[in-house]
Amino acid sequence: MQEVIQPTGATESNRGTEEIDELFDIMSNSRRRAVFHYLKQGDGTDVEISRLSRELAAWECGIEPEQVSYDDRHSIHTSLRQFHLPKMEDGGIIEFNDQGTSVALTDEADRMDIYVEAVSEDEVRWSTYFVSLSAVLALATGAAILGIRPLTALSAQGLVVLESIAFTVSSLVFWSSQQDDLLGSEGVPPLFSEE
Repeated sequence: MQEVIQPTGATESNRGTEEIDELFDIMSNSRRRAVFHYLKQGDGTDVEISRLSRELAAWECGIEPEQVSYDDRHSIHTSLRQFHLPKMEDGGIIEFNDQGTSVALTDEADRMDIYVEAVSEDEVRWSTYFVSLSAVLALATGAAILGIRPLTALSAQGLVVLESIAFTVSSLVFWSSQQDDLLGSEGVPPLFSEE
């Protein structure tokens, strides 16, 4: 499965290549993506690390947060404190409170949108889909102009309407699928349960 992480938003144009590489490095880990996802779902206030650990354990185990055992929560809490959260802080994604017991997204990270798209070998990427759709519709237009049947049955207006409908429906389906791939959307993080 191929995974694509696309940072977007107000800060993208200000980032250099090294900063983008660092962001990809930070977000290459599913647990750190889950932290970002959970914090993006919030209201911007600090989140206790113990609460964050419980939510991540629930996602990883596929259970409700109330069902998480102490051992599962403790294991995740330890990995967050010792490795993942410091790496995210070094990258400017999160910041700890003064006591070091809770975290929040930085202002810069809060303005970022990150999409995670997984495409298996038998699936078509959206970019390929839209290029193919454009090519098919261009060929249909050319065939209609050259008088090739059955496309001559369509008027110029009919052809424009058909093309508009094809792009509108495709765009709506694409938009809907992107909402599911956005870190910070409702529910479990995209791809989190697949790793």
